[in-house]
Amino acid sequence: MDNIMMLSGTIFSVCAISIMIASPILGAAGQRFGFLKVLSCSLFFAGLLISAQVLGRTPFEFGVWRFIAGFAIAGLIPLVNSIISTECPPDKKGEVFGFNFLTGHAGMALGPFAAGALSGWFGYQAVIVASGLILFPLIVYLNYGRKK
Repeated sequence: MDNIMMLSGTIFSVCAISIMIASPILGAAGQRFGFLKVLSCSLFFAGLLISAQVLGRTPFEFGVWRFIAGFAIAGLIPLVNSIISTECPPDKKGEVFGFNFLTGHAGMALGPFAAGALSGWFGYQAVIVASGLILFPLIVYLNYGRKK
């Protein structure tokens, strides 16, 4: 394909556009309805919509799915930070934010390695689906497994 680098950059950038649109909206919704409720909804829809990207058969279709998924992804980081800010004891906030930063970057380091292995074994479609499905256990943990 001509201009493959431009095309791939554009497709991955459209997700950021929808994230910029939706982040303030989801942050306000968390303030109004509860951060945990909105985070759970964001995780659910992000899981569905990230997995649905596998349905994109053309670069344009894939880009549309990425754009739509961005609206759900937008709430994840701001809502987690809001929960940390409101539920964490003041004397532990630095430690908890540090751990949050650590785990996010551990995912950035290990994610591409795991994705490469998964795509080698099962194809790139498996990576897309797994990227969405990995969010569902987090919903269960947030609502039933964590200590208050």
